[in-house]
Amino acid sequence: MDAKYTLIGKQNYRLPVLGRQLLVCLSACVYSFMLGLSFGSPTVAVAQLRARANSTDAVSREMGSWIASASGFVAIPTVVVSVIVVHHFGRKKVYNYATVVSFVCFTILYCSKNATDLLVSRLFCGVQSGLLLSTFLMVMTESMKPRYRGLFFALKSASIYWGVWCSNTIGTFCPYNYIGIVGMSCSVINFFITFVIPETPFWLASRGRYEECAAAHRWLKGADEDTEKELKAIFDSFQKDGKVPIQTRKSLLTTVKEYWTIICQPSFYKPVSIGFIIEMMCVATGKLVFAMYAIEIIGKVTKNKTTAHYFMLILDGFSVLGMYMGCVLAKRLKRRTMLLCSSTLSAILMFAVSFYLYLVKFKIMSENNILFLSILVLYSLITCCGPMLLFSVICGELFPLKGRSFGVILSGVINSALFGLSMKFTPYLLWAINTENTFLFFAIFSTTCIILEYKYLPETKDKTLNEIAALFQ
Repeated sequence: MDAKYTLIGKQNYRLPVLGRQLLVCLSACVYSFMLGLSFGSPTVAVAQLRARANSTDAVSREMGSWIASASGFVAIPTVVVSVIVVHHFGRKKVYNYATVVSFVCFTILYCSKNATDLLVSRLFCGVQSGLLLSTFLMVMTESMKPRYRGLFFALKSASIYWGVWCSNTIGTFCPYNYIGIVGMSCSVINFFITFVIPETPFWLASRGRYEECAAAHRWLKGADEDTEKELKAIFDSFQKDGKVPIQTRKSLLTTVKEYWTIICQPSFYKPVSIGFIIEMMCVATGKLVFAMYAIEIIGKVTKNKTTAHYFMLILDGFSVLGMYMGCVLAKRLKRRTMLLCSSTLSAILMFAVSFYLYLVKFKIMSENNILFLSILVLYSLITCCGPMLLFSVICGELFPLKGRSFGVILSGVINSALFGLSMKFTPYLLWAINTENTFLFFAIFSTTCIILEYKYLPETKDKTLNEIAALFQ
């Protein structure tokens, strides 16, 4: 490392390295909690609006599907715009924008009185999701020490389900509008946290601001021997062949040619393609759509709305427990092994639910709500312990260093589109082919993704971003 970048003298920080790492993690967890609040709100809000009017016409199937899916579709253009902003102005500014949008989103939710108001809130939720999709993975992978990265990603993922559980609990026992109060409070808390955290070292290095990069890197990760080697690797990756990034305006044609060259390299399209498989797996597990339409799905099986609400809260609790079980297992098991095993068990349990519902349908066995709930509890535990927990961890680690912003755009657009489409069409799937065939569909879809993961997914645990990138050279 050049002399001017070496550590000179003792660095005095008010927080130790672990404390600073926890601060970054706390910010991500609060954001994730807010996403969970937003995600869970339609489940209880739609049910309350229909109950108040004593009619399902208060929120039609069409409107209900738009309320559930709108955030996914709005997130698509938001991801594209925000990644451009991230590339030119930094990750930290987009984080701040996301906080303001979150506050607006929850304010509208708190004031909402009908399905239209709820839809407007969901549109702002889509902007919030798009902003965070573009920065979440970059900030965490670029700011976390490799030894903490898996655990902190797991805690972030668990926070989403804490948000869903909190949202559903509020909506079960109180007016759903109170969800907005919790969301606004979280927005204010995170607004102050984001001002303490520095810009990510990778972005600073990409702009040629190496002194600031070194300072930010040491603030985030300390100055031990391994961390200094990682810092040198960052400098080397941006100063290869003596080229230093120069902030000049390029023509559109030049920019397109540069990105096309990057896209055609195995170091780009291989990790992005694997990331796409992981994103499909996240949807194929069915956990997202079953969480969104939990009351409708469970209500159709149990024939009792009150039972459906309590079953939903039980499953939310076990989902959170599954996340923390995954946090423990993630420290001991390889990512690839953990993902493949948990995904396989999740698919088996979806087949089991479908089989049970077929047996009841053809009157081979009588309805047994305890058996049905037990299978769903195991399904929630294992799915959250594996695929839902590791999705963001592995995708964040796989993003290529070259063309990283473009890779985030592709990932964010694909993820948002898959989410939006699955939320939009699941109600029609449940109506057209019934609950048992819907579980069967997702089980087969999940099995296909597992086969592709087994063939192409490499191991990424405890590797730096440069070491992971080297796997695809």
